[in-house]
Amino acid sequence: MNSTITKTFRRIGDFFRAQSRKGYEEALAHIVTAVDSGKLKSTDKAPAATRFIDVGVFGPLDGVDWAELHALAEENKMRLATVSDLMALLRLAIGTK
Repeated sequence: MNSTITKTFRRIGDFFRAQSRKGYEEALAHIVTAVDSGKLKSTDKAPAATRFIDVGVFGPLDGVDWAELHALAEENKMRLATVSDLMALLRLAIGTK
């Protein structure tokens, strides 16, 4: 019985991590496009990326949990001050380098 419950919760956790990862992948793609086009600099403050992440989205940063990103940055002793830091952190969150 406990193993079935554990498996169920693990699947639920995997689902939500995958959904979060998708949001982070999309956010990273928007940021990279903005940097490549010159609309955003990698040295800009991280919150400046918000307007590019939100493209076509109504409401607050769908798929991007800033509190989770700050916690991930602290856990990995990373900064989250610039757009470059944000891109590195998003890459860590989605499992790419």
